[in-house]
Amino acid sequence: MRLRSRWRLCCLVWTLLLLAGSCLDVRPRYSFDIARAQMWRCVQGPGWNISRMDRAGTGVVILKRGVAWVELATDVPIGQMEDSLGLLDCVWLANVPSLLHTEGYGESAARDLIRTSPNGGRGVRGAEPSEGGAFGVEAWFTQYHNLSQMYQWYQRLGEDYPGRVTVNTSIGRTHYNYTIMAVHVTSKGAGQETRPTIYVQCLLHAREWITGPVCMYLAYYLASTDDLQVRVLLEKFQFIFVPVANPDGYLLTWLDYPKYRLWRKNVSPLDSTSCVGVDLNRNFDFHWNESDGSGNPCSEQYSGPQAASELETKAISNYLLSHAPVGGAIDFHSYYQGGPLSICLD
Repeated sequence: MRLRSRWRLCCLVWTLLLLAGSCLDVRPRYSFDIARAQMWRCVQGPGWNISRMDRAGTGVVILKRGVAWVELATDVPIGQMEDSLGLLDCVWLANVPSLLHTEGYGESAARDLIRTSPNGGRGVRGAEPSEGGAFGVEAWFTQYHNLSQMYQWYQRLGEDYPGRVTVNTSIGRTHYNYTIMAVHVTSKGAGQETRPTIYVQCLLHAREWITGPVCMYLAYYLASTDDLQVRVLLEKFQFIFVPVANPDGYLLTWLDYPKYRLWRKNVSPLDSTSCVGVDLNRNFDFHWNESDGSGNPCSEQYSGPQAASELETKAISNYLLSHAPVGGAIDFHSYYQGGPLSICLD
């Protein structure tokens, strides 16, 4: 898996250098903003023809092709590319600047690469501030983002709005040692630690992807708005977001897409069974296992061997109790399409 990622990176770096004209001093064929580029894997539809790239009118880099699929990088919304290139069912793979940095290409080298893009991208950290607000917020919310990107986004939120936002990068860890993040939004000043808490939680069920952007947009709005009513609210309460309450499960939904896309539980191994995971929504130590749960470890609604048996529910409960009193709480969920999904350990 690592080797394949490295191979993609080498192809990507070489192709982007050619597009930018930095090695051969040639004029880029397309206008291509590396700082905004995303990698996608798409199914080749009936109308797919690589020659249609000439008529696409924008920057597209073909990274890898199979019999029925193609991996590409582009700096425009993928919906436009699906229509213009005859592609179907595109799945997001990576943010190009983040990939360059994360895969060890080097921040300074990545910045040099990005500077050569036609409109001079300004960094390797993803979307940059714009007149419409930090992060290029409209572009950010046109697609889903993986765990690493979401965590980076919240850290950037704290850097851009230090007067309101504090990021606790780890309130606990999961079975696979991923951190659980908490984000505080309040008006900083005297007495802020004793303000009542309004708790907001997203992605407790891994497959409910849309809840992640709900938390992000709400946190962004509270941090950035000048609305008088919000300012008054932030002087009376502190909002605590746990934006990804089930990191292991959320990561699994991105793994080998779409095989595990509808995974719901966490991914902790269970004793005396090959089935995996507990429904965290039914594992908290409050009226545990009284109704709507299951004692079957293979069920999507398995409540766990005991109340608060899971690392995620323990971490969240302890953190919330340490920030009492709690004035309100919202646990966002969403509808999904599909049937039940099970996973077993070989």
